[in-house]
Amino acid sequence: MSRIEWKSIEDKYEAIGYLAKPGVIEIIEATVPEDKLDKFKEEYKGKYSEEFPYVTKPKSKYGYQFRIYLSDTDGCPSCLVDYLDNKYGNRINDNHFIAELVKEYGFKFTKTQQNSEYIHKCVIEKAVQFEKDYYKGFNVYTNFLWTLSSKLLDGKAIIRPNIVHITSSVNKPTHRNTKKSEIMKTSFTTEQLFRLGWLGEQYVYKLLINRDNRLLKALRIQKADLTEIIWHNEGAIENEKWDDKSIGKGCDIELKLNSRHLYIEVKASKRKNGLFTMTSNEMQKMRDKGDDYYIIKINWLEKIIKNESPDVYVFESPYIKFFKPEKMKEATFRIEGESNE
Repeated sequence: MSRIEWKSIEDKYEAIGYLAKPGVIEIIEATVPEDKLDKFKEEYKGKYSEEFPYVTKPKSKYGYQFRIYLSDTDGCPSCLVDYLDNKYGNRINDNHFIAELVKEYGFKFTKTQQNSEYIHKCVIEKAVQFEKDYYKGFNVYTNFLWTLSSKLLDGKAIIRPNIVHITSSVNKPTHRNTKKSEIMKTSFTTEQLFRLGWLGEQYVYKLLINRDNRLLKALRIQKADLTEIIWHNEGAIENEKWDDKSIGKGCDIELKLNSRHLYIEVKASKRKNGLFTMTSNEMQKMRDKGDDYYIIKINWLEKIIKNESPDVYVFESPYIKFFKPEKMKEATFRIEGESNE
């Protein structure tokens, strides 16, 4: 078992707050040998759902085996991320910590969402002096977006990108780890995901306004040729109630050159994510504009906060690169005239 060694009690309550956030935990599971089942049921009465425990043969294990599977690790505090299972990347194995979460802090062995309000109540009753640390973990995504927004709006020199050049196929086959979900879910709310996207657009816009040599070279643009930059969501970061102005446009940013008109769609991730989605309008625009359409994918957007360069991928003629059956992971089709029920 990987026992977590907390550097401070504050770190521990930050981790509890993070785990309490809706959507972070996918499953808290319990595996129990049959000969210890009655003891488990008495010890954890009312703290497990009908899915658990998994029961194994008598004496097949020395004791209980508890696991937490995370749906989302993007906001995982450093004090906890170091103890995520190396093989799975999203699993906590510490029996002692998991038992404490269930017994003392209102967590439950279940595949359904944890009761955040009840967990908060338990923390207050047990250790109100650490409520601030709890909320630091619970509000990790809100705090991240606010900090990044402040960084991008502070007027200081923009962090230059690390332009990543892909030398192999865009969709090179890899060995899949069947134990870990290929697509991690996210604990960002829908509104927060919009804001994360706009922050990615803001970063690209600032690079273009500052005529960043690295980005212009990747876009095959000469400084003297760039005459106008149109960002459809300019003003989104300052406005909490902003409505997406790129809807129906098929792209986020348009560039007017002396002899061309370019269209750019920006996709951004807090950390690293090799997958992204495209709307119907975006795909049609991508098809119609051909070589004049670009996708800019940003990984590790969070590095900007630490004055480090995020990874930026620039895809030229993306319709040819992506919009083929062998390049797509999944697609949804609608039969014309059929209802959506």
